[in-house]
Amino acid sequence: MGKPTRQRRQPFEGPGSGLEGRIMNELTEWLYDHFQDVEPREFYRIIFPSGELEKRGEYVKGKYNGIVVAVTGRKKRNGKAEIKRYTMTDDLDAVDVACDSDDFCLCSPISYVGKSRTADHARVMYAIAVDVDRLQMYDDGRPLGLINLWERHIERLKRLPKPTFIVSSGSGLHLYYVLDRPIPLFRETGGGFEEYKRGTKRVVWD
Repeated sequence: MGKPTRQRRQPFEGPGSGLEGRIMNELTEWLYDHFQDVEPREFYRIIFPSGELEKRGEYVKGKYNGIVVAVTGRKKRNGKAEIKRYTMTDDLDAVDVACDSDDFCLCSPISYVGKSRTADHARVMYAIAVDVDRLQMYDDGRPLGLINLWERHIERLKRLPKPTFIVSSGSGLHLYYVLDRPIPLFRETGGGFEEYKRGTKRVVWD
């Protein structure tokens, strides 16, 4: 998979930022200093190679779309945050829309049929993403959890491969493992990958 890169993220700000925000900003700066930066469009083009997703305004059997979920700062009558969804087609224009907004946006490395991000609508997986939360920092600004994970499980014990990308998510890290070949998500394969992901999380949190 080569040397991992990290996707650019803005400094963390928001409700309850405080200590968490300071840790995330220090972590993001550490990633800037130690890994190559990747712009959002480049990041998603590597996850969704050209021609994999459906073209805007066209329907082709066997072609699907990514889904960008935007959590807005507005509240609905029931008190829950208002959610918007953008369809990511092969032109990746939804990436620009998300980056230009002030909303918290996310997009799974999976293509879907329709606009619902349910398991029944998932069609092809392009990468595995693993969450790493509650990271601690050394007094000198080095990320304790990430360094231990890297030195112990990746380099010394080789229990995990090197991730393709490390993303500062605003509350932790996402480790992305981009697959050499996209995998169709049939019912008989979905359970196996969920077990693999759970096993990877157990190693990460060890």
